[in-house]
Amino acid sequence: MEQDTTMRLLRYNIENIIFNLNTEFNFGENSNVGFLQNISRLIEKIDDKTFKVAVKYEILEDSNNQECKSPFTISVIVAAVFELNNWESKEFDEIVKINTVAILYPFIRSIVANITSNANIPAFVMPVVNVAALLQEKER
Repeated sequence: MEQDTTMRLLRYNIENIIFNLNTEFNFGENSNVGFLQNISRLIEKIDDKTFKVAVKYEILEDSNNQECKSPFTISVIVAAVFELNNWESKEFDEIVKINTVAILYPFIRSIVANITSNANIPAFVMPVVNVAALLQEKER
């Protein structure tokens, strides 16, 4: 009998948002914009078939670059519960670690664009990225 290898997104929610506007940043000037981006994930076991993945995305001030300023800082945590039989097996390691983040990334991208737009500043639209490459680079 074949094993069901279908992963299902059961639910997701925003666990945390912190937005800080840099009131000293002048959006009218052709300012040098600089910031650091960070993405991380936390995987928690619920049971043999379900697990929770929390993805944290941050835009931080680059304290090493005094010439470029960030117009804002933001931290967003989106969490989701997934279902996948035998999810802890080595066979599904990449699906759990990479694909779940790739599934949640568009939600985070939309949240960041909406928050910055609603802050009455130019919307920040995160670039489309290769999540697998991004996470592999971070884990080196």
